[in-house]
Amino acid sequence: YGLQVFIGLSLYTFVADVINRAPTSVWSHPYLVTKVRFPVEMLPMVQVGAAGLQLVLALLITLPFMLWRGGPHWGVLLLPLYPQYCAATTASVFDAATLWLQRARSFPELRLVNDYHDHPGYIGALADSVRQHWQQQGKAAEHLVISFHGIPARNVQLGDPYADQCQRTAQLLAQALQLPPERLSVTFQSRFGPAQWLQPYTEPTLQALAKAGTRSVEVICPGFASDCLETLEEISMEAREAFLEAGGQEFAYIPCLNDRTSHIDLLEQLVQQHVAGWVDGWVDMQQK
Repeated sequence: YGLQVFIGLSLYTFVADVINRAPTSVWSHPYLVTKVRFPVEMLPMVQVGAAGLQLVLALLITLPFMLWRGGPHWGVLLLPLYPQYCAATTASVFDAATLWLQRARSFPELRLVNDYHDHPGYIGALADSVRQHWQQQGKAAEHLVISFHGIPARNVQLGDPYADQCQRTAQLLAQALQLPPERLSVTFQSRFGPAQWLQPYTEPTLQALAKAGTRSVEVICPGFASDCLETLEEISMEAREAFLEAGGQEFAYIPCLNDRTSHIDLLEQLVQQHVAGWVDGWVDMQQK
């Protein structure tokens, strides 16, 4: 078991180093970037290479121990960070995994996590983030808009459960916050192209609220595990501008769960739930 933890920590350290250090390597070395003809793209590559070297050395150290214990017993858990299942997102992760499996002669036991849209830890983490925002602001806004990423309406007609799961998440969040239906709206953002997407759309809903006399709104995007362009720009900037120009007075964006402790605890719960039986089974086999 300790060996498996060591391997897991080695992989985690590699990913963490790449995510935390590579993106900031350019602006953290401005004196190098100003050099004429300096290959700026080399800075992130150096960080990735250094982290990769540490990972390789760690795995080389563990190799003799794995051979001594009778070889590794691999199991892979795929946990896409999409709380609501959608063929365009969650299924695409599974598609990528199966492409690799098609080329492999030997592959590990595989487990897939479809969604966690109604998981108590997920709903609790969302509710905690909203309550914390209320506490920081000293009050709750008049209206809460729960905005999910949109998909073409045809996808739902073909059997995609995404829309139902979004509604279920919003319902459970409203219950946790004890918000009456008239104080919240469920909307869908990020539409493009001529086809009809899930409605109501986020920006027109905000404009309609402002024109109807709603002075303050808050927007939360539960479908995103972490903030990105579609939350920080499309919602926090563009949607804010649309609401204020339509006559609204106060707009607040509630950040995604990101690295909140409650979010990390949720992911830990999901992993422990879905790897149940693996670790104990491997330990039993090694003891026998």
